[in-house]
Amino acid sequence: MKNYTAHAIIQKTIRPLTIAAAIAGSLAAAPVFAGSTSSSGVPNPASVHCIESAGELVLVEDEAGNQSGYCEFGRASIEEWTLFRATGLGESVQAVVAYKKMGRGDLSGATRNPQPPVGLPNPAAVACINQSGDYGSLKVPSTNSEIATCSFSDGSSIDAWTLLAGPLDPSNHGLSVALGLLPR
Repeated sequence: MKNYTAHAIIQKTIRPLTIAAAIAGSLAAAPVFAGSTSSSGVPNPASVHCIESAGELVLVEDEAGNQSGYCEFGRASIEEWTLFRATGLGESVQAVVAYKKMGRGDLSGATRNPQPPVGLPNPAAVACINQSGDYGSLKVPSTNSEIATCSFSDGSSIDAWTLLAGPLDPSNHGLSVALGLLPR
């Protein structure tokens, strides 16, 4: 059995706690919306992770005007904190688990409309609900458009059409690579 000095025990105990506290403090201080920095000047780690994963940040708004960020990979998009939690922190998040289950065909030419035609169910909404998600939509102020979303009880969220198409759809290739599901 190895004997540790009091100093060595403190170093082994305190240092990881200090690092964990620093990370937690940075995450707590990080603003919710994409591409910004906190009052301390610390960049939003989810926004940084999106860019480092070859994504493009897009600001979205809910009905109350609250902003958040989505990370776009071509036509595929995922909420930036969902991506960060899944790939940056290694968490199992419901949106990614549901995404991995999907994808039986090529929907790259499909029209991505959050509002279904009258009398026909929206296939993205059906897929979202079948995966135990909540279907909704968010405004994209920069393009004066909307995206259909599928949100889960763990706070994760993905574009509903991205979810429907799944990881094997060619239009979702960039996101599937970022999630480590496909090789670069």
